[in-house]
Amino acid sequence: MAIFQLPKICCALFVQATILLPGILAAGELGKMTREIWTNLPGGKVSDFTNSPRYWQTANTVTTFTGAASPRTIGDNYASRVRAYITAPASGNYTFWIASDDTSELWLSPNASKFGRVRIASVASAVSPEVWDAQPSQKSALIPLLTGHR
Repeated sequence: MAIFQLPKICCALFVQATILLPGILAAGELGKMTREIWTNLPGGKVSDFTNSPRYWQTANTVTTFTGAASPRTIGDNYASRVRAYITAPASGNYTFWIASDDTSELWLSPNASKFGRVRIASVASAVSPEVWDAQPSQKSALIPLLTGHR
């Protein structure tokens, strides 16, 4: 099992999110991830950010990182999005989990395009890092992935 600790996947507003991607990536195989941060945002829901005019503006900070974890302590009142590709090491059905402090959403596209992405998991209120069973919506349904496909 590999654990990604990411601050946000596609438009989630929260302090920190942890995403569990079992079997997707082994340690040392994690690639580059892009992280965008919008600061000084009121509210604590994904919709507070996606309904804000700031949603359509460039993030205050854009960075890339590699590895399994992003910083856990940024502060409060920000939205963060992390984007990355995943490649299944073996064809099969996979389950994804997400945990975050305030709300978050985990989106997945069936291919390398952002078009067609669907929300596969979400957090409605704060959940501690690596707590995977606090809310039923934290866990995705089984998702079929093919070896070597993004």
